[in-house]
Amino acid sequence: MVTPAKRTSVTRQFLDQATVFTDAPRIAGDAAAAGDYRAALAQAERLGLAAGQLREALVRDALTRGADWWELAGMLGMHPQAAFETCAHLAGHRNTPARQRPDLAVVLTAGLAAEHDMRGEYGIDIEDLSPDHSLRADPGVRRVRDAAELVGDDVWITVTMPGDFEGAEGDPAPGVDAIQQWTSVVLHPVELTWLREMLALNAAGDENHE
Repeated sequence: MVTPAKRTSVTRQFLDQATVFTDAPRIAGDAAAAGDYRAALAQAERLGLAAGQLREALVRDALTRGADWWELAGMLGMHPQAAFETCAHLAGHRNTPARQRPDLAVVLTAGLAAEHDMRGEYGIDIEDLSPDHSLRADPGVRRVRDAAELVGDDVWITVTMPGDFEGAEGDPAPGVDAIQQWTSVVLHPVELTWLREMLALNAAGDENHE
């Protein structure tokens, strides 16, 4: 939970110096009344830029006062990994979500259907997860799928637990065995419970086929 900190608020400093929120609407109104919509829209642009700066100031304060990537993700309406990738530069040196909550970490592997084999040790197909599973919002998943769609290729993405990968020759080589493999996180422990059950069932099935 975010806790108070005895330090200067970046948000308060910004607002104390930002006159744009009071003068831009007035200037825009005067310009519009005079029929100078170019000048009025310029003030709207000023407000938009200032709003973005205010958002960054709020994020900096939230991180400074102890918000983790899950809390920030909830505030911004995004996946914790997306919050990290979007806002880590505002916090200086920060732990990744997987380092903050290793108990919620997972490993994802992506490959081209036409070029890479979806090996069992890569885990279960992400399509086997429920449609509302948080991993579907992982930014890496979106990037891989968007890139494949641009070139008209099909991709597979698998999920497993850190340490569960037991490839005979180590992790998959990017571009050879898979597109890439990366670490992400889930939102809630219950999502890992179901994932572990599915992985155990798959492992038992593989043993029965041997």
